[in-house]
Amino acid sequence: MKKSMILSIVLLALSTGIFHYAFGFVSEGKDAISVKETVLYGDRCAAEGVTVMNQTHYGYHMFWNTTYRMGSDLSVESDYRYSQAQEREDEVRPSELQLYTNINFAMSGDIDLSKDDWDDLPRQAAVDVAKRTPNGETYEEELFLADYYRFYPVTLEVYLSEGRNTLYSAQHDMADYFKIPVPQDHKVRVAITKGNNGAVNYVEQSSIKGDFRISAGSAAVTESGGYFAISVSGENDEQITLPAGISGIYFLPFTETKEGIESSLENLHRGYPLKETEQVLNLIKDPKEERLLLFTRENKAVMLSVIDMETMELIQKSKLGEAEEDLGLWNVKEYDSFLVVTLSDYHFLLLQRGSDGLFALKFAGNFNQYGKIGEKLQLDTAAMDFDGSHLAVAAYQPYTSSRQGSGEYQYFASHSTYLMIYDKDGLVFAGQYDQSSDDLPVQIDNSKSVRSIDRNPLSVSFE
Repeated sequence: MKKSMILSIVLLALSTGIFHYAFGFVSEGKDAISVKETVLYGDRCAAEGVTVMNQTHYGYHMFWNTTYRMGSDLSVESDYRYSQAQEREDEVRPSELQLYTNINFAMSGDIDLSKDDWDDLPRQAAVDVAKRTPNGETYEEELFLADYYRFYPVTLEVYLSEGRNTLYSAQHDMADYFKIPVPQDHKVRVAITKGNNGAVNYVEQSSIKGDFRISAGSAAVTESGGYFAISVSGENDEQITLPAGISGIYFLPFTETKEGIESSLENLHRGYPLKETEQVLNLIKDPKEERLLLFTRENKAVMLSVIDMETMELIQKSKLGEAEEDLGLWNVKEYDSFLVVTLSDYHFLLLQRGSDGLFALKFAGNFNQYGKIGEKLQLDTAAMDFDGSHLAVAAYQPYTSSRQGSGEYQYFASHSTYLMIYDKDGLVFAGQYDQSSDDLPVQIDNSKSVRSIDRNPLSVSFE
């Protein structure tokens, strides 16, 4: 109770601008944050030797590294630091490369559909419906996209950065390069709204049958160029067979000019072909080796292909597990000695790196084995460690909400945590760790007083 009061007073002091007072006060009470442990599942002894560190801040002035160690008792330390000036983390957008088509879109405002700068949108159906829309009314039709397009409009977007600096950013119309046929059954609903003056001020287009997705959102970007893999899936994630010569891993070289780095579109080529029946789930760069790691679904199986980035030769291909047609890949956590691949049904695959740098399936598990955590697991900020036989997972508890006077809900990110331990037989321990600072009242702007830092706020390790 005393510790919570200390932190509350300090934050109140900081919120009113008494920075020097807050600094002196908290310097004397660095252990102001406490952690309450609740065993949710299994044997707590399975977690002994595990350490979790949670990094939080208040207003980017006050910072706590709160560490709890799992021994026979829970040992909590809170390392506090104060900065007179705000210490914000740089908002860095990572380099990325993706191929996409905007079949489903909506826009409002002063819209001129006759302009020539709409290459990234299949707008011809909207142009046609607009001709039949009366002034001052909303009108909609259902149309077959193949009546307007033989091949999908496809956009290649490249973004390269170095720290906070943007080195190169461009979008390219690639419909003439990637000739992906529009199937006869792809039907869209198009709605047009016109003002009384006849100007189009709202357009909405959405697929109602035969929708498709290009699996090229994941890519590996290096200094020399970008790698991206192409396959196409439709409704319920069923594989769509493409014409020969399209599916595969492509390489887009980067060139340095007087103006800076640019993408060399004339040298774009397919370096590693894929069968038309292979569906791309993810493509990443090996965190240690100059290799690509390609995850695919083939004949209801999840496969891993390890490919040399320079020669584009296949080094290893192995089956990781079974996968139904509608099963996707949610997340890949990359570490030097292991990978954790999470599928869309909450099951995960733990792959361990061998002395040859290749990966082998160590064991599989289910993040939803204890449902109260699994369905709310925040994988994007989760941290993991593997000691050769046990997987430790630290993750934040779910968002909480509060209804405001306007009737809308305000959502608050928690910085209290969960800890889960898995072995080859499944979940052996799950614990809840409530941090006292999470219970502080919200600020005037309805934001949390203490929040997790922006990047890599959690870490977990076996001692």
